[in-house]
Amino acid sequence: MKKLFLLFPMTALTLAGCSTYSPAMEDEDVLPPLPPAVETTNVGWQNTETTVYAPTQVESPIYQEETIPATSVSQNTQTITIPRDAEGRPDYSQMTKGSYTGSTYTVQKGDTLFLISYLSGQDVNTLARLNNLSQTYSLTIGQVLKLR
Repeated sequence: MKKLFLLFPMTALTLAGCSTYSPAMEDEDVLPPLPPAVETTNVGWQNTETTVYAPTQVESPIYQEETIPATSVSQNTQTITIPRDAEGRPDYSQMTKGSYTGSTYTVQKGDTLFLISYLSGQDVNTLARLNNLSQTYSLTIGQVLKLR
């Protein structure tokens, strides 16, 4: 019985709060301006006039051709030390991804394409495509890989 005494006033307050109507403020600065109207004429069998709006002019160009500055190619002789564990495997926790910034990499003993991609900060598939490597990713010691 006491629950009904609480349920009825709570329901009435909830419904009263939901039933109030306050229209949104109309601000002319918020609404975009309408495009200019284009005059129409009666064409064919239609006897009603229709107002057609012309598209607004785009303020900035949609596409701009990128200009790539000419860069001189030089041999980058960056030396990097790869930390390895007791079994000779690379220790990725002690390496910074993308720390090697050279344009080529010479394969050392124990290197994998995954390791080289981690050091250069690139995707394995991208490096394989750049160097025309098959899906097995077999590398040889002394092989020079393009990174860019």
